[in-house]
Amino acid sequence: MLILNSVDNMVIQAILHIDKIVEAAKASTGHDLSSVELINIDQFVERVMELSDYRRELYDYLTTKMDCDISKLLKMLLVLL
Repeated sequence: MLILNSVDNMVIQAILHIDKIVEAAKASTGHDLSSVELINIDQFVERVMELSDYRRELYDYLTTKMDCDISKLLKMLLVLL
């Protein structure tokens, strides 16, 4: 499950950095966030959510696929024995 761990790590890292991104954007100008900065943050959050959904879908797909393949393999082994 190396792929899932990699996606999990990306999602976790992105979530952990959201506060830092907002604070850095505020500190860089010393003012409230501009509309462009808010759009960038919104797009970033959307991407994090998409990655999270993708991870969940991939996990479900792989779990289902593995369960199906394992069942078939066990049936074939039982026939051979």
